[in-house]
Order: sequence, then structure tokens, then C-alpha cells
Amino acid sequence: RYYQEYLSVASFADEKIWEAKDSLARTAALGPVLTAGDLAQQGRTYHWEVSSRLIEEAGEYKLFKVDFSLSGDSGKRKTHVSRSAFALFRQES
Repeated sequence: RYYQEYLSVASFADEKIWEAKDSLARTAALGPVLTAGDLAQQGRTYHWEVSSRLIEEAGEYKLFKVDFSLSGDSGKRKTHVSRSAFALFRQES
């Protein structure tokens, strides 16, 4: 059951992380990317959030960490998924 729930939200998590990484790599900001919301799927509602923080800056490069979390209740069991990724921004000369 847990794996079914995870697989049902995994592609959504991948999409949100990709959107954040793409925006950070292009503009060094999350910009128009939605950073929180609710996902209704298979009769359940999950709350999700995406955040980023600058990890390191060296010359024309900035390294960001992207964190994604999703949580919700499904009967007696609580579901929580966390994923992280990194994005590299390079300032154009």
C-alpha cells in the first residue's frame, strides 16, 4: 500500500523539483514557480512544498539546494515524502 501511494505522487514530485531546478539554473530564483499547494489524488489530499537555498557561491557560479516535501493522511497511516536535488546557476558574462 505504501509503495502504491509513493508511486502515485512520485511523478508529481519529479515535476516540481524539475521546475524549481530549471528556474534556479536560468535565473537564480524560483520566480514564477509555485512553492506550495495541495494535491488531490486517489481520494486523498496531500500538502506539498518546494524551497531552495543558496549553498555556495564561487565567482560566476551559484549552487542551490532544492527541497521538496509532501505529506498527508491516508486512514490511520500518515504519508510523508521528502526529496532533495541541486541546481547550478552560471552568470552570463
